[in-house]
Amino acid sequence: MNKHFRSISKTKEQNEKDSEHLPLIDVLRGFQNHPSIRKIKSSFSDNTTLNITPVPREALRHIITNLDHKKATGHDMVNAKFFKISVNIILQPLLNILNKCILQGTFPKSLKKAVVTPVYKKKDPFNKENYRPISLLTTFSKVFEKAIELQLSPFFEKKFSKYLCAYRKHFSSQHALFRLIEDWKSGLEKNKHIGAVLMDLSKAFDCLPKNLLLAKLHAYGVEQGSLLLIQNYLSDREQKVKVKGRYSSWGNLGQGVPQGSILGPLLFNTFINDIFYNLSEGSLCNFADDNTISITANSTDELLNLIKSNTKNCIKWFKENEMTANPSKFQAITIGSKDKNIDDFEIDTNFSIKVDNIVTLLGVELDKNLKFDSHIDKICKKAAKQLNSLKRIAKYMGDKEKKIIINSFILCHFNYCPLIWMLCSKSCQDKLEKINERALRLAYSDYTSSYEALLTKCNETTIHVQSIRLLGLEIYKTLNNLNPIFMRDYFLPKRVDHDLRRTNPLQIPKARTTAYGINSLCFQGPKIWNVLPAELKSATNVKQFKNLTKNWFLNNRCACSYCNK
Repeated sequence: MNKHFRSISKTKEQNEKDSEHLPLIDVLRGFQNHPSIRKIKSSFSDNTTLNITPVPREALRHIITNLDHKKATGHDMVNAKFFKISVNIILQPLLNILNKCILQGTFPKSLKKAVVTPVYKKKDPFNKENYRPISLLTTFSKVFEKAIELQLSPFFEKKFSKYLCAYRKHFSSQHALFRLIEDWKSGLEKNKHIGAVLMDLSKAFDCLPKNLLLAKLHAYGVEQGSLLLIQNYLSDREQKVKVKGRYSSWGNLGQGVPQGSILGPLLFNTFINDIFYNLSEGSLCNFADDNTISITANSTDELLNLIKSNTKNCIKWFKENEMTANPSKFQAITIGSKDKNIDDFEIDTNFSIKVDNIVTLLGVELDKNLKFDSHIDKICKKAAKQLNSLKRIAKYMGDKEKKIIINSFILCHFNYCPLIWMLCSKSCQDKLEKINERALRLAYSDYTSSYEALLTKCNETTIHVQSIRLLGLEIYKTLNNLNPIFMRDYFLPKRVDHDLRRTNPLQIPKARTTAYGINSLCFQGPKIWNVLPAELKSATNVKQFKNLTKNWFLNNRCACSYCNK
């Protein structure tokens, strides 16, 4: 089993093990002229620094009481429930150990062990490359990491690019796609040429070079005393693999950060953040290890030149930062019909990327005309197959159980990034509503009522109305600083001298075309928001806003183009 799961050679593993024990001063000196380090230092002039300090008693209590007791246990088999029940007894000893480790710059060796569970991703289930290694850590390790993360996270939030969307509070894959799609529609509305390259990284978490990561942390302002603690956390880690109840023996983890850890996502974001400084033109849509270069140009020649130069810059960044890019799996697309004769993007004399009509990004199929027919067909087919399977055993289940299964395994396909495709064609919307109708009929064993009567009986709404509610919620969050800051660029408040009724109107942009102007969320969002009653807009929190919109949308037609056809 060990041999089956080894991903690096003995020679490379030994070299990495030797390098991770270099004195910190030598590590930092070795990377002082690295392009990324120079770029980071030149991009920040505030000279703020961070030093990880001992944790207060009540802060540790808060961490323990908020542990998720449903999470799997690590190799010591001590679960979070034990920590929460015995918090008053173990709090002071744990506090002493934790703070002593912080002051000494050491991370306990027993907490560096992880049980790795391979989680299936996609394609051939018999190919080990199609599994993601998730590390199950001990509960004490999670407590220790959380104490460090709570000090690192606020510091780096001020350093991160506003477009870095993964592993951050209030950010999601939907926000990353929202920005990309709306920028494309805006470009097409202005009669621009648009192209994109979707870049593939192999095992980004597993291949992260630790010493370069430490150098980047130092460049951002983490002091050397705290770097010693992080260096110790990353060094001498061990793992064993669990497959069907059987375990491999312990093996050293030569590189990368453990997937499933608390610090891992934050450290990964810190490592990849400077890729945003690497583009001369265009924009970068980033979510974890998914990076998409988007270029808007005035002509075909300009588009090809910018695609070429920016793709080469990103590939260069990957090489300099020891990330494993896989150019053979890169995808490319041109948006709209202006560049339909482009068959590929020639990046180099020996490397070109085939331009497709449909590409997949973050689980959503994007077509060149932004109609989303292919994506809607895909999720409808998945949901229909699962409905057919459920129908065979539905007679053995009650309404409550059927409803839980339908929401969890069938309608969940419609809950992933619904804002991205909500303005699809009427035929696509009808497909979605048909699946929803079938699911409700099966859940409540009602095969005679009309769809409208069924929705009323079940206290449910159409898929489209659900999306409208979500769009209103996103605008509410944006205006109340609960969304990524870049979302404000798409929902601009309208200047009103006297707004005594607190209507908070938004600007409705001028639209030249229906396909890309009127059928954009930048247009439809403000249009919907402006007809909402004032009491909804002045809701004091997200929960109250959700409750108020339920009643309003059930009794009123929304202002979108689909509802007014």
